[in-house]
Amino acid sequence: MKRAAKRKLNKTSRADAVRSGISLTAAIKINGQLLFAFLLGGASWWLWPSSPKWWGLGMVSIVLGAGSLGKLIEALRSMGKIYAREKELSRLAATARSPVQSDLANDSAMENAGMFDD
Repeated sequence: MKRAAKRKLNKTSRADAVRSGISLTAAIKINGQLLFAFLLGGASWWLWPSSPKWWGLGMVSIVLGAGSLGKLIEALRSMGKIYAREKELSRLAATARSPVQSDLANDSAMENAGMFDD
């Protein structure tokens, strides 16, 4: 009786929340992209010419600014993908149930089920 009650309890219980979180490599990747975007933006601002005679530095500054914007967008996309993944994992964890231990089949149970050819 005790075992049947325990089995029934296990079938109706929900799974514990799955340990979720961002992996270390994903965090390093996103932080690296943000750092690179910041460095490109800083270099773009620093190289912006103060007079029109240095127009070449203005072109380099515009290219660096575009690269900075591209890296920023790439980092934001990566964060969005990770957020969507974590949201889906939490939804799946909420609907899952914990694993249930099955009873081991003994000879009498297998014989009653007709699994022997004797």
